[in-house]
Amino acid sequence: MAKKNAQRKDDSERPAERPRRSMPRWLRRAICFAGSVFLMFCAVYMFFIMVIEGYGLPIGIVGTIVFSAMAIHLFRAGLTDGQWRVER
Repeated sequence: MAKKNAQRKDDSERPAERPRRSMPRWLRRAICFAGSVFLMFCAVYMFFIMVIEGYGLPIGIVGTIVFSAMAIHLFRAGLTDGQWRVER
């Protein structure tokens, strides 16, 4: 009980916290879309160099899949309302 009273005192003595600064929604969307375009370029470039030219078929396939998946993830994140995760 004494701990609860001490915690209540500590909470009441603290000044009110300022609201967190957040990135503007339009800037977050622009960064997501720019990142998505860059990752898609990387996926296409890796596919041409590693798979078509034959410099490394296994790493080319894996890299293309990973770059493409991250590009899709960033594109979908740019389409949302600014929240990265949806509450369940």
